[in-house]
Amino acid sequence: MVINLRHHLASAWAHVSDQWAARHQDTGPRRRVKDAPMRSFHWLFAACFTLAYLTSETEKLRMLHVTMGYTLVGLLAFRLVYGVVGPRHANIGALWRKAKGLPHWVRQTSAQLATPTSGPAINWRQGYLMVTPVATLLILALVAPIALSGYATFNELGGDWLQDALGEVHEFFGNFMLFTVLGHLAWLVVLSLLTKRNEASPMYSGTVAGAGPDLVQHNRLWLGIAVVLGVVLYVAWEWQNSPNGLIRWSALF
Repeated sequence: MVINLRHHLASAWAHVSDQWAARHQDTGPRRRVKDAPMRSFHWLFAACFTLAYLTSETEKLRMLHVTMGYTLVGLLAFRLVYGVVGPRHANIGALWRKAKGLPHWVRQTSAQLATPTSGPAINWRQGYLMVTPVATLLILALVAPIALSGYATFNELGGDWLQDALGEVHEFFGNFMLFTVLGHLAWLVVLSLLTKRNEASPMYSGTVAGAGPDLVQHNRLWLGIAVVLGVVLYVAWEWQNSPNGLIRWSALF
C-alpha cells in the first residue's frame, strides 16, 4: 500500500508544476464555488489562530494573544450564523452529511491501494470532499474549549490549582488544533499532487476551472468586506483601549 501510494505521488509530482502554470494562463470558463464571506472567514480565521499560537508563550504579547482569541470566537459566531441562515453551500448540516461518508471512503480506498491492478481508479476528489468537512468541523469545535479555558485563565477565575489545570487544558486544545490544521494542510498538498490540481485555489479565487453552472450563485462581496472590516475595527478598538497597546515592541527586539 505504501509503495503504491508513493508511486502515485511520484508520478503526480512530474506533472503538477506544468498543470498549475497552465492554470494561471487559463482563459477558459470557470465556475464559482466559494463566495466572498466564506473566503474572508477562512483567511481571517487562519491568520488569527496563527497569531494567537505564535504569541501564546510571550507575556509581552499577551494582549495580542487574547485579542486574537476573542476574534476567533467572533468569527466562529459568524460562521455558525451564516451556516444556519446563509446559502446552501455554507450550511453546517451539509458539512456533517459529507463527513459521515468518510469511513466508507477510507475502507474502499484502502482496498484499492492493496489491489491496484483491479477495480476503478481511486476517487481522490471524493476523499477531499469528505476529509475537508471533518477537519473543518473539528477545528470549529475546538474553538470552544480553547476560548473558555483561555478566558478563565486570563481573568484568573478560581484558585491556583484551577488556574494550573485550565492552563494545561488551554495548551492541550491549542496544540490539538495546531495538529488538526497541519494535518489539513498536509492533506491538501498530497491531494493536489495526486489530482494534479491546486485544491486550495478555490479558497482564494472562489472559482474552479470548467464549464457548468455556478455552485454559488451570488458572491456577496459586500458581506465579505463587512467581515474583514468588523475584524479590523474590533482589533483597533482593543488596541485603543489597551493601556500599552496590543504589542510591547520591546518584545520583538
